[in-house]
Amino acid sequence: MSLLEKNKMKIKKVDSLFLLIIPLLINFLYNLFINKSITELFNFDLLNLISSTLLFAFLFSVGSLMKKTFNFPLVSTGILFYLSSFFIFDNIFLFITKSVSFKYTYIIVNLLLISYLIYRKSSLKNIFYTSLIVLINYLFNLIYINHYKQNLTIKGDVEVQWLPMAENIYNFNYFYSLSNPFLDGYGQFISYTHALLLKINLGLDSFMFVRSSINVLFFLSVLLLWELDLNFKVKSSLILTFSILIMNSEWLNYLFVDSLMGEGITSYFFAVSLISVFLSIKNQNKFTYIVFLLFGTVYFTKQFVTFLVLGLILFFLIYTRTRKYAVFALIPLVINEVNLLFPLNFSRRDAYASNFDFKDTILDLLTNTNLKPENAYEIFSNFLIDKPITYLFLLLIGSSFLVYLIYKSLDLETITYLSIILINIIFILTLYISAWRNMPELESPIRYVLNLLHLTIIVTFMNLNKIYNKFS
Repeated sequence: MSLLEKNKMKIKKVDSLFLLIIPLLINFLYNLFINKSITELFNFDLLNLISSTLLFAFLFSVGSLMKKTFNFPLVSTGILFYLSSFFIFDNIFLFITKSVSFKYTYIIVNLLLISYLIYRKSSLKNIFYTSLIVLINYLFNLIYINHYKQNLTIKGDVEVQWLPMAENIYNFNYFYSLSNPFLDGYGQFISYTHALLLKINLGLDSFMFVRSSINVLFFLSVLLLWELDLNFKVKSSLILTFSILIMNSEWLNYLFVDSLMGEGITSYFFAVSLISVFLSIKNQNKFTYIVFLLFGTVYFTKQFVTFLVLGLILFFLIYTRTRKYAVFALIPLVINEVNLLFPLNFSRRDAYASNFDFKDTILDLLTNTNLKPENAYEIFSNFLIDKPITYLFLLLIGSSFLVYLIYKSLDLETITYLSIILINIIFILTLYISAWRNMPELESPIRYVLNLLHLTIIVTFMNLNKIYNKFS
């Protein structure tokens, strides 16, 4: 085959790859110029963008330090470790930190981390760069906060749950928030992260919604996608697709990167921790147990994800290669049980499980009684309204089928990811036709599906990467 023919084949492959995202691009351009539903894209706040970029630069620098120190598979793993360390510390020492304000807990954990980095003789250059970013961020935010106007829509779950819990944690401490729950028994890892991001970014005396502290989730997500071991062209298509999905929909933008809603943090943390687990299994080192510990902490995010985490921990306990590490994923749950017995003996054990009767639900499903299967149809119809998300799931199904046809099998990692996505959907539909059959609205199930948005788009492009490599 001549060099010209080879180049033509390469061009054809690249064209074929980008053809897959053309429908998303067309939909984006239509909304931008015709529908004008996302014209705010060109009315962005420059100060907000700079503040968010500086926050990302700090987290990236810290994540790089943690990656080198603990030999984590990704910088994103290091960032997750840093953000989780405050929550884990607060849970372990809750009997002490219950009398300490969140501000001082933040200082204590940072001092402990800095001391450990110095003890491990971590890169002084990286520590210097991180300190420099902190200084620049502080000086810039003296300007930023004087020009900032809070613009938070107080409605729905933000009003009932996310804002009050973040305020309680930030203004008082984690124990105070657990003691005065707006939704008794729910994990508060999401609200804790919202409070922590604001503390890192601006260090205000009291909590307020600052867009730059939440917008950083977009940059963190792009970093995660960039770190994946994919062909450059596939990776570029992946990042472009994710960006289009978020910017193309005011609803997705609100859920994931521009509000106190929990979907953005849940989806990002779950994807980072689970991908890090599989990468750590391949490159086992003495700190692999920390990655499993981080994965266990994701239990305290949102409904459905908590059950998925429990199921995966059970799987890792059974799987021979991960058994000795999977035990560490149970530590956050054990600590929580201890706290419920002593410092929090007045709190409900677990609102996730106590919202419905397992025995009656299973009996209804087995006997086909008291069910509303029409709810499943309505949920599916609501799902189809969002055409870009529907297209993503069609790509996931089609690419998985093609990979299986080409390779005659799927690897354990892909099977696990696909199983988790499928189980999540089945579990949601099952609950909404049985135990939650009389729920007044059927839009929330879509949000539960979107709890795994990062993982869904990543698996889709992992499949496309395998297809692309097969014909390269």
